[in-house]
Amino acid sequence: MEQDAYYYYAEETVPYYENDAYTFRRITTQNTVIDKLAAIAKEEVGILEEADEGAREAGRLSEGALAYVIDEADGGWLFVESGDVRGFVQASALDTSGSVQARVSETGEAEFATAKEEIKPEDNRATYYTLTSIKEGTKYNEIREKILELALSCVGNPYVWGGTSLTHGADCSGFVQTLYRTFGYSLPRVADAQSRVGTQIPVSDAAPGDLIFFARNGYVYHVAMYAGDGKTVEAYSSNYGIITKELSDREAVWATRIIED
Repeated sequence: MEQDAYYYYAEETVPYYENDAYTFRRITTQNTVIDKLAAIAKEEVGILEEADEGAREAGRLSEGALAYVIDEADGGWLFVESGDVRGFVQASALDTSGSVQARVSETGEAEFATAKEEIKPEDNRATYYTLTSIKEGTKYNEIREKILELALSCVGNPYVWGGTSLTHGADCSGFVQTLYRTFGYSLPRVADAQSRVGTQIPVSDAAPGDLIFFARNGYVYHVAMYAGDGKTVEAYSSNYGIITKELSDREAVWATRIIED
């Protein structure tokens, strides 16, 4: 007969919001998706980083904009989510009545405005006040991280026209071709052909590891890998080699996603 098992859990020594490791991977073993409780702003109101009238605004709801209630806090505050903005709003500023639930269900949430972001989620202390959300969490993609890590390790290596070596030299398309091949993805040899592989997305929607293409007079002449935070990593030229640089929108025409999350 099996005996009862007793398990002990770690004792918290610092609050989760002061623990830098809490969001190290942005994933958890816990179920995080909750049922939707819609809330409509009765008037223009800020979504605050803390449940305090003097706290910084993470975003702003216009009158009639849609948010979802994630949790209740002390002092009449609600923790809400609207688009990518998460934070605290006084319950009195929101309408969560049954008629609102019916209206959102019948009209469709896409018809409602959401919060205007004022602080990036990664800089917002309230983002991980709780891991619960109305949205499925983004799957942590180890390949995306590893391919970018490899790309960044090549910074300082030479640019060689026609080359495909990450260490001895590559041109722009040879660089990304070899990076992706290392992780089992097959790409054509030249940038123009590479630009037609994968899912085409706006440059503004690029995530780290996606490819950014540059064109002039209808011809794709250059490719770079998006590295996040408005930067790329790329085999740039024989004078500069493989570098990281600020993304230039001037001739960036689109991005493509090869690694699907």
